[in-house]
Amino acid sequence: MSVDRSQFVAAFLEESYEGLDIMESSLLELDSADVETINSIFRAAHSIKGGAGTFGLDEVANFTHIVETILDALRSDEMETSPDLVNLLLESVDCIRALLAASQGGDAADPSVIEDVHNRLKAVMGQNSAAATDTAASSATETQEKVWEIQFIPNANMLAQGHRPEAMFSALSELGVIETKLLTSQVPPLTNLNPEE
Repeated sequence: MSVDRSQFVAAFLEESYEGLDIMESSLLELDSADVETINSIFRAAHSIKGGAGTFGLDEVANFTHIVETILDALRSDEMETSPDLVNLLLESVDCIRALLAASQGGDAADPSVIEDVHNRLKAVMGQNSAAATDTAASSATETQEKVWEIQFIPNANMLAQGHRPEAMFSALSELGVIETKLLTSQVPPLTNLNPEE
């Protein structure tokens, strides 16, 4: 039984464009103290990056990754919002939209614009990293990393019931670094695998 990949790509693109609309409208109304708005912008970027990586849209995933990193710094108070940063993030939304359209046969994204915005994003990250170095050094002895081990065993009807395990992993990744290990002892050989389970 072959799987029609195009339907999944179409669903991803639809969700991505909706996510970009959310990012854009939220950035236009952003108040530096509005943590939930920053979280919603971050979640949209995170979903786009993850889906782009899944479907091999590396240029989209790589560009969105640095946007996601900056948003993560904003929501963890490692970086402060400013009109210039908001404008840069709005430009980034336009770039992601253009890269998505180009990946599906639309007009090619202007590489000079993409490179310019990408370089300015990296510059913002570089400035933040330099500022964070001293803070990290001074607080290193005060913090201890917490590690959790989670075992996830999905039931056979999970997908048929409309559950999306990737959403769970996406939410967990917002809490910290995830290291995954696949246990295959209960996975049947491909010849016996029911694709609906």
